[in-house]
Amino acid sequence: MFATDLHLSVRPPSTRTEDYADHLFAKLQELQEIAAKEKIDLFIFGGDYFHWPRPDRTAHELVDQCIDIERQWPCPVRRITGNHDLPPDYSEGFKRSPLKVLDNALAGYDNRILWQDERFEADGVAVQLSPTNWRHDIDAKSDVTPNEDGWQYGAVPLPETLGECDFLVKVAHGLLMPEGSNPPFDVTTFDQVPQSPWSYMPSSPDFGQIDVLLFGHGHWQTKIAVVNGCTFVGPGALARVNRSEQDHEPSYALINLTKGKAPDVQYRALTRVTPKDAAFIELVVPKEGEGLFAGYVGMLEARNAQVLDPEEALRSLEKNAEPVVVALVRGFLAEAGGQE
Repeated sequence: MFATDLHLSVRPPSTRTEDYADHLFAKLQELQEIAAKEKIDLFIFGGDYFHWPRPDRTAHELVDQCIDIERQWPCPVRRITGNHDLPPDYSEGFKRSPLKVLDNALAGYDNRILWQDERFEADGVAVQLSPTNWRHDIDAKSDVTPNEDGWQYGAVPLPETLGECDFLVKVAHGLLMPEGSNPPFDVTTFDQVPQSPWSYMPSSPDFGQIDVLLFGHGHWQTKIAVVNGCTFVGPGALARVNRSEQDHEPSYALINLTKGKAPDVQYRALTRVTPKDAAFIELVVPKEGEGLFAGYVGMLEARNAQVLDPEEALRSLEKNAEPVVVALVRGFLAEAGGQE
């Protein structure tokens, strides 16, 4: 069973209502109940469990609630890290991150971050689980060695000492898209994922044949596709973070692996999903001629709209606000890369 991109946070995204976290906990509870009913052998989470990696933006109470819930899974759990789970300073910052605290609290439970390949066996079927945790250059393209694009998604077979595996399942957090996709940002298309042997890069190790690639990061659902013998599975995000995602149907994937047969994959939609009218804040657009809206329209029509100078705004603020308010605004601007 696979799901991804929960984006848990006490402080909701700007377009979501204040009970955003409650909506997500309801989805987690439903996933656990499904796992118990379906007698799932393994649940895999594809990254971005939390929305904020910094501890000062994720309340202890939220993490504590996550610990209680994660200890109740009726099956083993493996998860990888997403870009929202990792602070900018990576290893040092991750030690203090909410996901690391959660992982530490789950010691002794069969529920952990998948940092390296491992062998998992259930009902006589052995699977190699291979993680591609998020990194900032995971989908970066090279003008010098374009044939190396996509190498981050390759998987090297496990040592023979660990025993043979019937399937190789890659779990990744990156922008994977169908062949032929050409958006204005870096992505890795399904056909770029290396399979063994990777003939056009002879200096590389032989990559194993990936049977299933489970991926998160892009919040949209991607049609299940088989390319070069690999089944690509991207059910989309559990969370609806932005208003543009309000019509997205939060879903999970069920994967059935049977020796001698092709992987059987199905998407299923969750049922405990808050209607969009109750999940998103009401967007009120001022009528023309009202207040600041009218003034801004007038500036645009007169072609006098200019970029606001932060220092000019602060000088104006100092005349009308308490010093502590001005200091806070200066701090926010500095954090956002504005004026010191």
